[in-house]
Amino acid sequence: MKSTTVADSLYLALETEAKRSGRTVQELVGEAIESWLADSAMDAAERDMMIDSRKEAAGYGGTAFESFFSERSMDKN
Repeated sequence: MKSTTVADSLYLALETEAKRSGRTVQELVGEAIESWLADSAMDAAERDMMIDSRKEAAGYGGTAFESFFSERSMDKN
């Protein structure tokens, strides 16, 4: 495992989300890096289409799928 330094405010936000979601900071950072790597692997057209779709959904009051399914899995517990 490697380590890195992040701003205190960012780490505090990570700790808060980790506690809220019942996961570890390491899990959240790993998921974020995996997501970023997957996004960066998309070609520009796919990325632009995804960004436009997210903006459109947000305009209709939509929720990111990650949040939607995370909330649903918490409802079952």
